[in-house]
Amino acid sequence: MPFKSKVNHAIYQREWKKRNPEKRLNHERNANKKAKEEIFKILGKKCSKCGFDDIRALQVDHKNGDGYKDRHSRSVRKVFYKIRKSPRGFQMLCANCNWIKRVENKEYAISK
Repeated sequence: MPFKSKVNHAIYQREWKKRNPEKRLNHERNANKKAKEEIFKILGKKCSKCGFDDIRALQVDHKNGDGYKDRHSRSVRKVFYKIRKSPRGFQMLCANCNWIKRVENKEYAISK
């Protein structure tokens, strides 16, 4: 369905999402699942510190400690595109190693 403007296309998308909540939810779940699978392919399926390999407890870590910037401003897929563009800035850590790193390096957002 061709659109004459981006505005018309945006309106159509918004209306479609309202009419098709189940399809939208399934699409989002599938897209996020595929993005997570790609992240595991890029960064590996085990903790880079201790070797833990249960994917339920693995987390993407920003090596330079600025993950708080992405945590509230990006979706899984946007972070995935960032990882795909520059994987050297990220690593896979288990939840324990990630929290230990955060505490030791004081990697947390300062409350206002």
